[in-house]
Amino acid sequence: KIPIVPNLPPFEGGIQRGKSPMSIRFQDIYSPSGQIQGHIDPPTMIQQAFQQGEWLLTNFDIDPDFTVSATSLRWFMEKAGEEKADLIITLNLQTIKDIMAITGPIKIDQFNLEIDQNNIYSFLQNQAENNFFPGSTQKKDSLTLVGKQLISKIESLDNSQKLSMIKLLFDELDHTNILVNALDPDI
Repeated sequence: KIPIVPNLPPFEGGIQRGKSPMSIRFQDIYSPSGQIQGHIDPPTMIQQAFQQGEWLLTNFDIDPDFTVSATSLRWFMEKAGEEKADLIITLNLQTIKDIMAITGPIKIDQFNLEIDQNNIYSFLQNQAENNFFPGSTQKKDSLTLVGKQLISKIESLDNSQKLSMIKLLFDELDHTNILVNALDPDI
C-alpha cells in the first residue's frame, strides 16, 4: 500500500499489491480522522500553531523532518483502523499541475468537463466544499475519478512524454517537492 498524500487539497490514496495487478484507492483524509477514538494531546508546536488542544490526523505533517511526519501518519492511520503503509509518498499541488502539463487535459465524462493544470484545484475544491455533509463521499469520489483518469492518461503517454515525466519526477524529488518514506530500508 502506497499512500499518496498531496499537500493541497488534503486527501490520501494508495496503491495496493495483491494477486491481481496493482489497484489504486483514494480516500478523503477526514474519513480516517473521524474514526480515531478519544483525545490526543498535541505536540507543543501544534498547540502553539492552532490553539485547539487536540492533535488531528490532518496535522500529521507538522514536523519538518518527513521521517517524523511519516511515522505520525502511520500511527494515526493505525489508530483509525487503516492498513499500515509500507511506503508513503507526498507531492504538492504544483507537482500535480506540472504532471498534468505533460499529460494534457483529462476528460471527466460524469461532469462533461475537461480538467487540466489550470482548473484541477478549483474543481476538486468545489467538489470538496459544495453541498458537503458529514458522511458524504463526494470528495473521495471526485478524487478517485480524477486520480484514476490521470493515472490512465499517464499510462498512455508516448515515449517523449514518458521521458519528460521521468525528468520532472526526478527534479521534483531533488527539490523535495516529492517526499518518500519507506519502512523497508532497501527502498
